[in-house]
Amino acid sequence: MKYSVYLFFSWYLINTSMMYANSITKVVIPMAGLGTRVLPLTKSVSKSMLAVVDKPALQHVVDEALASAITDFCFIINTEEQEAIEYYFSSNTPLDAVLKQRNKTYLLAQLNESIARSSFTYIPQPEPLGLGHAVLMAEEFVKPDQFFCVMLPDNIIESDDPHMAHLIALAHHYNASIITIEEVTKQEASLYAVITPKQFISDDLIEVGDIIEKPKPDQVQYCLGQVGRHVLSVDVFDALKRIGPGVGGEIQLTDAVRLMIQEGKRVLAYKLHGKRHDTGNIRGLLETTVSLGLHNPLYRPMLLSLFENEMLKITT
Repeated sequence: MKYSVYLFFSWYLINTSMMYANSITKVVIPMAGLGTRVLPLTKSVSKSMLAVVDKPALQHVVDEALASAITDFCFIINTEEQEAIEYYFSSNTPLDAVLKQRNKTYLLAQLNESIARSSFTYIPQPEPLGLGHAVLMAEEFVKPDQFFCVMLPDNIIESDDPHMAHLIALAHHYNASIITIEEVTKQEASLYAVITPKQFISDDLIEVGDIIEKPKPDQVQYCLGQVGRHVLSVDVFDALKRIGPGVGGEIQLTDAVRLMIQEGKRVLAYKLHGKRHDTGNIRGLLETTVSLGLHNPLYRPMLLSLFENEMLKITT
């Protein structure tokens, strides 16, 4: 009988204190893109550092990683943005001293705790040649580990348990690479990497038979699109070195995963449980900020009051 992998691993993570999660500690976060979909906001600020409620988008992703026992971060970055991001994820002793003097250390307490628990590596990407190229640049950072995580910073996942922790547990349990998928419409499928199932292990977990980046409508049978969370084996690096440019003339991570599958490497797909917020465009950035703000008890009353007042102005 099929069962819910999500329910099983929710119980599993709680009752094992993330035993498995502790052994995969490295994550690659590619963010060297130009952020053209959110210009002019990104003319002088990294897309990953745009504010979402009370902290940058990137910190939301770092928080999910830390909650999944990931502590080693590799940012694939463009050189123009590196200084600001490196400054953000570093201790600032003079500022901490001022905040302590004013009894306001709580303002940076969470960030400082995250910095203390983490190590950060920065690898400049000379030009944005695709997600696959960005991941390949992190090969020396990952090895000699067998598995590592990839998290896209413009995807913020809101869920009861940290989503990446579930992926890590599943990767260990099945000794396989695993990607995150969600159901998309037929019209949306051409915007995603879409999988073809080989077998359904459960309602939530699928063994992948094929995966195609931005498929044409006649190539789509199941509307299951890949989204921005992965746990990959180091086999992906060899595959990335052997593929050529794909869709858009870029080195596509999807094509490397597809080659792994064709050569007999096991890849699983896990359905997202929770809400994925896309901050990669203006509409998504606004929706994410409003949604997360309303779901935060600290800001909900203020936002509701603001919306009520503005609606009264519009309707009167």
